[in-house]
Amino acid sequence: MDSLQALAMTESTSSSSARKRQREIRDAVLPCLGHAGTNAGHVDRTLQRLHQAGIVEKPPSKGSVRHRDYRIRKDWLQETTMTATLPLTDDREHQWPVVDVLKATEAMAEANPAYGKKLLEAVFRVGQETSIILYCDEATPGNPLAPCVQRKAYLFYIGYKCMRPRPGSWTTVAALPSNLLIDVIGGVAGATTVLLRALTPCWNGRTLLIAGQRIFCKLRLEAFSGDEAGLAACLAAKGASGRRPCWLCSNLISKLCRDQLLERGQANVLNKFVTIDEAALSKISAKIWDGDTNREEPWHSQNCEVCMLLQAFNQQGLSNQALQEQLSAPLEFLHNRPKLRTLDKNFFSEKLWKADGQDQVAMMPLLHFYIVSVLDVAIKDKLSEQVHCFQLLCKRVFYLEALRMSRDSALLPLLESAEKEHHEAFATVWGLAEMRPKHHYSRHQVQQFRQHDEIIDTMNTERRHQIYKTLCNNKIKDVRHLEWAVLAGSFFNEKEVLEAATWNLCVTTVENGRKAAVCAWRRYIVGNPIVVSNLETCGVIEDVQQTEAGTLLVLAMYNLAAVIDTGIMQWTRSDVQRSLEIAEDQRNVLLPACWKFAGPSLLTLW
Repeated sequence: MDSLQALAMTESTSSSSARKRQREIRDAVLPCLGHAGTNAGHVDRTLQRLHQAGIVEKPPSKGSVRHRDYRIRKDWLQETTMTATLPLTDDREHQWPVVDVLKATEAMAEANPAYGKKLLEAVFRVGQETSIILYCDEATPGNPLAPCVQRKAYLFYIGYKCMRPRPGSWTTVAALPSNLLIDVIGGVAGATTVLLRALTPCWNGRTLLIAGQRIFCKLRLEAFSGDEAGLAACLAAKGASGRRPCWLCSNLISKLCRDQLLERGQANVLNKFVTIDEAALSKISAKIWDGDTNREEPWHSQNCEVCMLLQAFNQQGLSNQALQEQLSAPLEFLHNRPKLRTLDKNFFSEKLWKADGQDQVAMMPLLHFYIVSVLDVAIKDKLSEQVHCFQLLCKRVFYLEALRMSRDSALLPLLESAEKEHHEAFATVWGLAEMRPKHHYSRHQVQQFRQHDEIIDTMNTERRHQIYKTLCNNKIKDVRHLEWAVLAGSFFNEKEVLEAATWNLCVTTVENGRKAAVCAWRRYIVGNPIVVSNLETCGVIEDVQQTEAGTLLVLAMYNLAAVIDTGIMQWTRSDVQRSLEIAEDQRNVLLPACWKFAGPSLLTLW
């Protein structure tokens, strides 16, 4: 009996020691796993903690880890990139690295099997071409108040249209630093044609190994996305002093630079455009041209109107600081809480709101609710026309966001009507002289939706710029090899984003241990409201269930009590409970940007 007790005590002691050891390892490793990225510093910190816990001996030095990290990136560049010859001035040439999109896709699918399976399900079709979107824009590291112009560059991205472009589905294919751009013959347009020619193997097609299956993939340029400056640069075109701001209106660019120079007889200047491939550029212009929507007047950008309205508030004694305090209401947000500091006066120039685009979109519902419900009546009466115009702007942007999220074609006439109302009001209140062409492309989302059944939102690719800025600020020290470092760093960041994404709809837990149905495009979290796109039905998610038939949301239904303004609605709790089956590609459902519960009532904003 004593021997049995001794054996039991020994086993208990050993299991206790094992559990203690497991806790030590967990306590040593978990703090490091919370850091994003797998760079040399992160690996070094992890190894040092393991060494301190007595788990490993003689960890490699930080320098050797950095060298290995560099070697991995260099090997990837050799496998997935090709060099295109950029013609420079003075008969010089530059070997420009361009990512082979198909090879990069194959590498991503190999690194992330779930992503590879999603490609087979949603993107690649046997015997069909695969549609892609090309996006080009200028990125400047730093922040709007302190830009680093020395590291400014044009970045080219490609995304698969069927993936409903999101930040994780874009691939950085090329970077053109400003110090190199000044010597490129043809500028950005010349580089664009070189890029399109370099991707010829992708246009011709290649057999890929995706998720264990071999499939022939042939790419086709479906759409070109970019703002007014990006379009003008890529198409070697010149604006007309802001008076013709949009290709979709047939009047963004009066004429191609080549045509203008020929008319003026400036043959000496024309030589710089000799390398521009008209056939290649026609692929782009054919995708963005819509001759049926010709307007005589340009429309304007929302950041201009917000800036002018807040300046008018300042003149009436309402400072931006006081407005910040008013906007600090205890609301719940679908995404991270917007930065209220972006309303500070330092973020406003004479006529522009310098905050990032995603911050502007996040702040608009708060400004809308404040102006409708909280703004002093005396100020509202004095600025009645300006306030009414801003409400029409919010109405248009709300319908645009609702169409982008729900893809409900019933919203198209509402958006068209809101666009017309707001344009007429802005012309009356602020005048045509205040209209600016930047981001004018967003006024053509109705035509874009009818053509592609999709809102190609450039906000996703704007977030990709943040990665470039982070790379420049933290890692890239040598401007001479900027394009190589950007491609390598972007690939590994994209790899991490893809690994973190849940591509197939599944039930899991998120912040604060709440249950949720999550996929790469949506998150249905218990406790959050959802609104049907007819704007008459609302429900709060009480439970998420995974069944054989699919994923079900158990909703506590709310009845519409009042419409305070377009996109701002008050609901009252009912006794009805419903189940809603959802899919990854769910339509006709909106997720409010922010909301607040007050007893049986619910307030939703946008």
